[in-house]
Amino acid sequence: MKEYKSRRNKVTLTDEGIVRKEFSDKACCEKEALALRALNGCCAPPILNKGDAVIETGLVEGDLLLDRYLRAAPGEAEKLAKTLAQTITYIYDRLHSITFDENFRNYIVKGDEIVRVDFEEITEGTLEEWCAKVCAFAALYEVRDRVKLAFIDTLCKNLPIDREAFGEEFKKEVKFLSDRWQAKTGS
Repeated sequence: MKEYKSRRNKVTLTDEGIVRKEFSDKACCEKEALALRALNGCCAPPILNKGDAVIETGLVEGDLLLDRYLRAAPGEAEKLAKTLAQTITYIYDRLHSITFDENFRNYIVKGDEIVRVDFEEITEGTLEEWCAKVCAFAALYEVRDRVKLAFIDTLCKNLPIDREAFGEEFKKEVKFLSDRWQAKTGS
């Protein structure tokens, strides 16, 4: 059995290839189950079983978006952003909600698609807010500026967002993440 890194929950991969997520908060388990059922295996792992505070899903094999982004050239960053925009649009259209934590570890690049694997922190919000969250992470990861710009510009061009509203949200998100990351490192 393999264990995955998670801030709050115990996430393991069984010998049978099933991802088992044991939640520390039952309400978060319910949120995630509702989202996974609504998405029905599209842009998300298929839900196989739900218990009291446990969800089992199929394994989504591929690379973490973070790993691909960190080693991307500008052209690859554009491709990743365009594919991520399709995923975000699909999820938003189905859930009418946004995800809170846009850490690129919450996405898996599987062939020509990107799959979101964490839905416990979904909340009301706009596409501008969601895009700003993603772009703030993209801007703060340590990659070349050309890669960051290619990714952010392509993502924004491929989502139906108001650029001015996005800009305001982006400033807030960059400040929030910068403060949070600095607090974690103690700098």
